[in-house]
Amino acid sequence: MSNGLKSSSDVRLGFTMVEVLISVLLLAVVFMAVAALQIGSHRFFLTSKDKVIVGHEVQYALEHIYEHVFTGKGDKNDPAIDLVSSTEFSINYIDKKDSVLKTGRYRITEEGVLEFDSEDDGVFDESLGSNATFIPAESEFSLSGNLLSIKLTAEFPLARADEAKQRLTLYSASYPRCASFQ
Repeated sequence: MSNGLKSSSDVRLGFTMVEVLISVLLLAVVFMAVAALQIGSHRFFLTSKDKVIVGHEVQYALEHIYEHVFTGKGDKNDPAIDLVSSTEFSINYIDKKDSVLKTGRYRITEEGVLEFDSEDDGVFDESLGSNATFIPAESEFSLSGNLLSIKLTAEFPLARADEAKQRLTLYSASYPRCASFQ
């Protein structure tokens, strides 16, 4: 009797070997694509995190300098800012805590540390930008009249040994608020 219906013995149960291999190959390709995306995203996150940290450190250093330059006191005959070199300057400023006139000093060392001496006594009280290394050859303090221009370039090592060190440069300029222009 053949009425066009197949008997129960002709029904396949399961997959052929070729179908299983193709599905495993497709899953492997999808998994490799997802893994590559995950690795790339993680590297991007780490690099971005380092850039944000160093950006914050350099910006903090600029704000620290600006705070003291802004409270600088001087005139044409006795300027508030004395440029020692392109990587060092001293400043006569009014201390916000006790309203006393003080002389402070900023310098970038050969080791790449930006230091601040609040009393200009040779003892540097504070290191600015501890997570960054400032590049003395690419950083500069310059003075034009009463205007202090600042260029700070910092380098930060990445946690990954296979990537080159990256650099960040920020610029700033400010006048001493308490300075006379005469």
